[in-house]
Amino acid sequence: MKSTESRAKMVPTLFPGFIACVALLLVSACGLAMNSEAKLDRGEKAFAEGDYPAAIIDAKDVLIGEPDNVRGRLLLGRASVKVGDGPSAEKELRRAIALGTAAAEVAPDMARALLIQGKFQEVLDDVSFEGLASSEVEAEVRAARGDAYLGLNQPEAAREMFSSALQLQPENLDARLGIVSSFVAENNFLQARGGVEQILETYPDNPRVWLYSGSFNARMADFKSAEANYKVALDLADTQEDEPARLQALAGLAESLLEQQEVEAARVHVDQLAVEAPRSFQTMSLIARIAYLDEDWKTAQQNLQQILQAAPDYRPAQVLLGAVHLRSGNLSQAEMYLSAAVAAMPNNVRARQMLAETQLQMQKADEAQEALAPIVSGADADPMSLQMAARASLGRQDLEGALEYLRRNVEANPDNADLRFQLAVTLLQAGRTDEAQSVLDDLDVSGSSENAYRRDALGVLTAIRDRKPVVALEAAKKVADAYSDRPGAFSLLGAVQLATGGVDAATESFERAVRLEPKNIIARRSLAEIDESTGDLDAAKSRYQAILKDQPEAAWAMFALGRIAFRQEAYESAVDNFRRASEAAPGNANYRLNLARAEDRLGNSAVAAGILEDALETSLAHIPSGVTLGMLKAKDGDIAGALDIASQLQKRHPDQPAPYALEGEVQLLDTNLALANSAYDKALSLGMVKIHAIRSNQIKRQLGVAGADKPLLDYLAARPLDNEVRSVLAESYMQTDDVGKSIATYERVASAEPTNAVVLNNLAWAYYLADDPRAIETARKALDAMPDNGAIVDTLGWILVQRDSVEDGEKLLRQAVEMENGRPEIRYHHAAALAKLGRTEEARNTLNEILAGDEEFASRNDAEKLLAEL
Repeated sequence: MKSTESRAKMVPTLFPGFIACVALLLVSACGLAMNSEAKLDRGEKAFAEGDYPAAIIDAKDVLIGEPDNVRGRLLLGRASVKVGDGPSAEKELRRAIALGTAAAEVAPDMARALLIQGKFQEVLDDVSFEGLASSEVEAEVRAARGDAYLGLNQPEAAREMFSSALQLQPENLDARLGIVSSFVAENNFLQARGGVEQILETYPDNPRVWLYSGSFNARMADFKSAEANYKVALDLADTQEDEPARLQALAGLAESLLEQQEVEAARVHVDQLAVEAPRSFQTMSLIARIAYLDEDWKTAQQNLQQILQAAPDYRPAQVLLGAVHLRSGNLSQAEMYLSAAVAAMPNNVRARQMLAETQLQMQKADEAQEALAPIVSGADADPMSLQMAARASLGRQDLEGALEYLRRNVEANPDNADLRFQLAVTLLQAGRTDEAQSVLDDLDVSGSSENAYRRDALGVLTAIRDRKPVVALEAAKKVADAYSDRPGAFSLLGAVQLATGGVDAATESFERAVRLEPKNIIARRSLAEIDESTGDLDAAKSRYQAILKDQPEAAWAMFALGRIAFRQEAYESAVDNFRRASEAAPGNANYRLNLARAEDRLGNSAVAAGILEDALETSLAHIPSGVTLGMLKAKDGDIAGALDIASQLQKRHPDQPAPYALEGEVQLLDTNLALANSAYDKALSLGMVKIHAIRSNQIKRQLGVAGADKPLLDYLAARPLDNEVRSVLAESYMQTDDVGKSIATYERVASAEPTNAVVLNNLAWAYYLADDPRAIETARKALDAMPDNGAIVDTLGWILVQRDSVEDGEKLLRQAVEMENGRPEIRYHHAAALAKLGRTEEARNTLNEILAGDEEFASRNDAEKLLAEL
């Protein structure tokens, strides 16, 4: 049995106290003419030299022809342990036992295979001390059982097991390092550090000890010290020609440099590993990690998938591949890999955080909360996890839960000003301005001008949230005066000025911010948005293009250019810009949605549907995208497909009205009015949405059911100031011949909006139907408010004709015909005026022309009757 001195042991790896040694060199010969024994001799020699992949190849080659070769199974199992492929190792070792190998002979390797997989309880249940060859082997097994207890978060039991191993073999380094790891597991870092220092004094020339010290310092986020430790380990490994330790040191150096954002320095060591141990999982993982930082998703995926092809359950690769998919916007793949990793390693905090982040981006707040629950339930929850739990709570509309997580974060990290600001901002968003101000007042900003500025700026936002625009404006001016060298102060002032209607003043403030910092994106973006909102689209376009020159990857600027092109009806340009935005930010559902809408405007409805369907998971998570996909399918005649999308949306978002409104619209397109009515009833039961109330009213009127106005009345009960819906209600009364209610409703709207020409026009018509003398006066007010509207001219002209002011009415109706391009209804009105004036031939010709057409109009029967009379 090989000495325990040859096995590397580090804290932050697959499990405390154990790191699988890395692969070294390529196989030097193919051995086609060798027999099985010779191949196994060569494989065992490669194993002894640390070339574990070569050993695996020889063992597998033998086992293809001799599946019951015990020696081959043992070699493959033990080599698989060394490369960190726990599942394969366990499988081969159990096969060797089934073929007659004593369990005691493979006990240390079986323990390590199970540990790699996180099967800590199975180590305790399946690996015993019976029949072990020597006290040295028993010490090795006891050390492995100590690692299992650490994995089960039982540091005291682990320490007892490591101590018993030391009683059998006082110089067992695994056990000594395991005791240190037990103190780390208890967060007793002072005791742990003392243990590391004592072991370093005892074994100053042992590279494994320096490797462990490096991993310990990395665990403490002291990456500079970790780097120094790994350099010592590398020097010792080179001197002692300890190739496995050398490779571990190179890997540790690369990792510690990456943590310090020294990517180029880390790249040097990774390049060395790529030459010396190209097939090592650790090498491929580091290559993938650098590719991840370079946003080279293809290289990252290739290396990680190569690892997972060899070892499908290799968890570090699963976690990193999940991270790659998360960053590249492939959320469903990210969720798949990270879910598998979390299921296998439930105590892996980083994996849980990334899974939660993925689910938050997929708008799966409940699932994200569930992923985070185990790591935020204890008093030792880390700040990032608590922040993410707060986000998940907000996504679940659980404001109190979010605030509780944020308060815990502040209490646990009282000197962290960022966390206090985050709590204050969340309170502001919730409208709890007094509490937010209290948090800000408690901040000690005496030693930081930056924090003083942030506090004062948030004070401005507090006034805005309190609906005190004058106070907010004065406060913003004071901030700009006090921090006149900060572009952010003038951007804040510009935002407040813009909110209070001072577009010119806001423009000046944003321009001053740009003068202070020419590359200031916030101010430049605000200026572009002002141009866009005021209709100066070309100026806005120029600003966004200039921003893209400085920030070529700014997806929001690409999206803004697409938005402008869409408004200008330049749909091909819109498609181009929306596509660029979607490629730059593949996880942004809104960008993809607008790309689909632009394609639809070009007449490419199938392409538009394909864009949303290619990212179906994202589209279903983003309700507007899902609804648009459903409507595109319905428009293309795929009613069943559209209803299926509606059903999936309803299952995912059972408390949201939009999926049921989609079902209603699809049923309308399929002329199923009754089913459409039921769907809209369900939508309105979940929430009052303006357009849903209006559509429901229209459907009920088409069906002729009682209570058609109830959706509008219910909506207005909740939002009594919505005059648009009140006007729709007035029109609904008109359509059901309840003129009295229509007049009363229009009068209420007109009192609130006395210059609304459309409302005055409709009210005049209602007065006319009720034979109310106010009809002409009201119609004149409507015409004064909107003199260029033909329909309004028609209303006054027709009322004058009916009130015997025929000549004046005829003149207005002639104008209305010209203004409305000869609409049949208005031409009928004009013909009736001509008939009253005795201009029978003109009237007859007009009536013949409009009745000869196919266009339906409300007064067709009256026109036919008048023609017959003439």
